[in-house]
Amino acid sequence: MPEENQELTCTYDPLKEFLAHYADAKSVKSETSSYANMTIEEKLKQRIIDGDKLGLDDDLRQALETYSALQIINDILLGGMKTVGDLFGSGEMQLPFVLQSAETMKAAVKFLEPYMEKVEGEQSKGVMVLATVKGDVHDIGKNLVDIILTNNGYRVVNLGIKVALEPMLEAAEREHADAVGMSGLLVKSTAIMKENLEVMESRNIRIPVVLGGAALTRKFVEKDLRALYSGSLSYAQDAFDGLHFMEKLKTPPEIAPKEVEKKPLTLAEAIKAMSEQRVTTMQVLDAIEEEDYLIAEAFGKWSLRDLVAHMIGWERLTFERNELIKQGLEPDAVSCDDADAINDTFVHTIDTRSKKELLRQFQDVRADLVASLRSLSEEHYVNDVGRLPSVQKRLPGCTFEHEREHLAKVIAWVASKDEELDSATGAESKIVMASRALPWMRHPKKAVSAAEKNVELEALQEELADFPIAVQRIETAEGTEKLVRTSATPHDNPVPTPPFWGSRVVEDIKIEKVWEYLNEV
Repeated sequence: MPEENQELTCTYDPLKEFLAHYADAKSVKSETSSYANMTIEEKLKQRIIDGDKLGLDDDLRQALETYSALQIINDILLGGMKTVGDLFGSGEMQLPFVLQSAETMKAAVKFLEPYMEKVEGEQSKGVMVLATVKGDVHDIGKNLVDIILTNNGYRVVNLGIKVALEPMLEAAEREHADAVGMSGLLVKSTAIMKENLEVMESRNIRIPVVLGGAALTRKFVEKDLRALYSGSLSYAQDAFDGLHFMEKLKTPPEIAPKEVEKKPLTLAEAIKAMSEQRVTTMQVLDAIEEEDYLIAEAFGKWSLRDLVAHMIGWERLTFERNELIKQGLEPDAVSCDDADAINDTFVHTIDTRSKKELLRQFQDVRADLVASLRSLSEEHYVNDVGRLPSVQKRLPGCTFEHEREHLAKVIAWVASKDEELDSATGAESKIVMASRALPWMRHPKKAVSAAEKNVELEALQEELADFPIAVQRIETAEGTEKLVRTSATPHDNPVPTPPFWGSRVVEDIKIEKVWEYLNEV
């Protein structure tokens, strides 16, 4: 073939040349992955992770014989990008290699675009104006949102990169957009997004906005930025969150059906509901650390231990009532006025502080209750007994509905506790851990009567009995008195030579328990 007719291919890749500088750096893989024994799905995913574009087109052509273009992107390639994100987040992959993976993803999407099916004449589900904010040139994530929305029936007006607010608003008005999406990778882009929202708020613009980008966090968007903007504002962690945002935005709200009276459950239905709810409840309770069961005032005046103890109490009471009913006796009815006192009795009667023992009792009383229910006659199950409503009426509120209500509180508490510690840094994290062990740190001091002081003193002395920490009543010069936490350890001990400090050594202390010993120094 004459030289002038030969097709020339440029093999120079600036990014690869740049990566050569990182040849000795720790990488995810010490050598190039071998694709020989991989399926086409595994091969494509690994190419994204490795950032390997050589031979990518051939693999995509092979995949198109089995999958649609959109399936390849959604089900295979995005899985590789998720792995890249996880590796970057854990510090196992450095930024240059992330960029290489992103370039490979971009090349794959570009190759697949002509193969993506679009239904001619189909009306779009909704319209989004999408842009990378002013001063930011990163567009891979934004373009993925464009692809996913477009191929799910939405129309996207993609304005590109480095877009100021005015062009976004003009496009939104011109295109009758349902939402505006702002994207950015840089930290300074979060400040631009904040400025944009403030301007929109000052102009009384209320179009729904979705924000995405590596520098954003859900907490920053949903707490800090949402306070600035009266319109709908959401955070998109990935491209699919953008799709979910539009689906939720364009789905008409369901009209709540008129409340109808619940059909009473048969005994078999009630036992099934109890069993199904208990499986879910135990999965959650088993996953919570034992020390977290004893965090004071996690649920009002109760700890998680107390919460479980009072559920045990109500099921035990239900069991005992069943046994009386079977004997032809009339159990006492409980009024709403007595409920709080009964709850407190349950909490103090079931006094184990061991998670294992507590959950064993929780399961044992359930087994006893189910056995008791199975032995009830239909008459005993459906009929009221004097002033006491029937077992059929009382059972849900004492078992699975009661359990479901409290489980929702527990799940919310665990999530907020994790978020509190995840969001804290430096000294804040120490305060968070301290407040879990010392509930008085979480609440402002309030005035109490002399009688209440005596109760508080006795409670504190009992609570701290296992530690060499004393709580004393001190009279002030003004004739009033106050409670003071002091150490029972003498303070006139000679200071030992470092690294020792203090008058004793305590080993195997969990980090959050260290705060209980601070008064000793």
